Amino acid sequence: MLTVDRLAELIAAPALTGAGRRPATSPVVAAAWRRALAEGAGVFAPVAEHPATVQALAGAHRELREVADRRVTELLARKWYDTTDLRRAAAAVLHGEPRRGREIGEVVLFLPQELAPSATALLRELPATGLQVVAGRTGEERADAGVVEAVRGLGAGDDREIWFRGSADWVDRAGSALVVVDYRRSRPETRPVPRSVRPAR
Repeated sequence: MLTVDRLAELIAAPALTGAGRRPATSPVVAAAWRRALAEGAGVFAPVAEHPATVQALAGAHRELREVADRRVTELLARKWYDTTDLRRAAAAVLHGEPRRGREIGEVVLFLPQELAPSATALLRELPATGLQVVAGRTGEERADAGVVEAVRGLGAGDDREIWFRGSADWVDRAGSALVVVDYRRSRPETRPVPRSVRPAR
């Protein structure tokens, strides 16, 4: 069983390291943010010199990476790579070499929550017939919003089909399987384990 990031690492890490780039560790990310603040703190000017500012920005870097300060991204990209770089590089590999996706075989995305744009881009490059999605819903619109968005992101496009089940709509990739795990009918004490798995078709 692999995470999306581990899949990206298997596909793209050799190419990135071969280009002379290394994984961006926490101290490296902190140094990049410290330099970026020194060159132009912007809205962080009043607290730019406080150690906690760099610590907070570096700590949130993974979550903010998709929309991170361009200066920080450029500083890191010279010698380092992070999970977003891995996902994007892996998506580029699969796009340029479709056989690599076929060699991976069937992939099951199990109970996805919110997916970063780079993770969605990577998964969309997998062959449609090689990706299966097992998605779970609670029946509560706010709780299910992230799951619905993730599944729709994987399936959006002219060659995709939209499926409607109950209060939420699910988008299926043409030729792949979408399974809905419905928690709504289970007793509260048993909700962590769904009672049934129902195929969307």
